[in-house]
Amino acid sequence: MTDDLEARFRELEREVGANPPPTRPMPQPEAASVTGAIAQGWQGLTGWIHGLTGPAKIVAIVVVGLLAFKLLSFFLNLLSTLISLGLLAGVAYVLYKVFGPKQP
Repeated sequence: MTDDLEARFRELEREVGANPPPTRPMPQPEAASVTGAIAQGWQGLTGWIHGLTGPAKIVAIVVVGLLAFKLLSFFLNLLSTLISLGLLAGVAYVLYKVFGPKQP
């Protein structure tokens, strides 16, 4: 019985030694994959625009420009809203500390 187990164990060792474990590619950090996706999308968009001809190319450039400015405007408005809310919260906190209920 022990000889059978030892023989089986040696056989398993040979199998494991003959087949190295598969190596997996290292996962990319989230930021790198996002920037890679953005770069790939941008290249696809510019390739598509370069493939157009005449008035279609001009219209595509104008539409992409308008969308880019709208997106930039949205993020700037979002940033200014967050700054305003932060300032409002700061003023409310100071007013609460000054005029809030006094503790005995």
